[in-house]
Amino acid sequence: SDGLTWKPQNSGTLNTLNGAVFGNGELMVVGQLGTSLTSPDAKTWTTNNTGTTVHLNGVAYGNNTFVVVGDTGLTLTTATGSTWGIGRFRVATTSFTGVAYGNNNYVAVGGVQGSSETVVTSTNGTYWVHLGALTNIALFAVTFGTNSFGNPLFVATGNPLSNNVTPAILISGDAFNWSTLYPGGTGGLLGGVTCGSNQSGPLFVVVSSFADVLTSADGTNWTTHATSQAHMNAVTYGNGRFVAVGQGAAQVSTDGINWTAGTGVSASILTGAAYGN
Repeated sequence: SDGLTWKPQNSGTLNTLNGAVFGNGELMVVGQLGTSLTSPDAKTWTTNNTGTTVHLNGVAYGNNTFVVVGDTGLTLTTATGSTWGIGRFRVATTSFTGVAYGNNNYVAVGGVQGSSETVVTSTNGTYWVHLGALTNIALFAVTFGTNSFGNPLFVATGNPLSNNVTPAILISGDAFNWSTLYPGGTGGLLGGVTCGSNQSGPLFVVVSSFADVLTSADGTNWTTHATSQAHMNAVTYGNGRFVAVGQGAAQVSTDGINWTAGTGVSASILTGAAYGN
């Protein structure tokens, strides 16, 4: 409940779980071999039949719909987890790794056979529009929020596929036109991204494989802050706290800058996080 003290729960599956979101009064997590689980309390979990064995990597909720993305260009939609629809954009060479909803649009990100990034957008989660690609960058995660100027903003993180390219952050106000930033400041690979707030206002936070995080109020100018925990994979915001999770570690911050290590996760590799109540 506080992001600091963690207790293992029986999910009912041995498959790796990759993404999590809260929507429609329940938590949904997705993972390998088409796994989808839902829970009203994060303790008791129900397995959903997605009708696929494709690895599922990310999930978002918006407009009364869960949208799930995975390998081989797969996108799925469901209102409750019981009945599923398949998206109309399907390119087998594309693996989607993250998805977010905001400003009446879903945005899914990923990579194409390890060669370039992919961004697709949809108003309903079923019909998708493919946008331009940035060579040698594979996108990992995406979030939506409002920046310090009050403008809506999608923020995506990407990592290099060749030695001469640095990690990148992509931003867009409308889900269609994107700008690429190279913030530097970390020697690690970029992981999850979220939008929350601290005492100064809205704040985007990106975690990395090194013991640091990147923060930005406007989505354009980024600052690196040292933390005690490395190998962070995902970050979320809720109840006034940023919570980051990763390989045998979790950490919590109320301002996105100063972080406190959590307990009870040393034996776990955590790949997704969500807040709900």
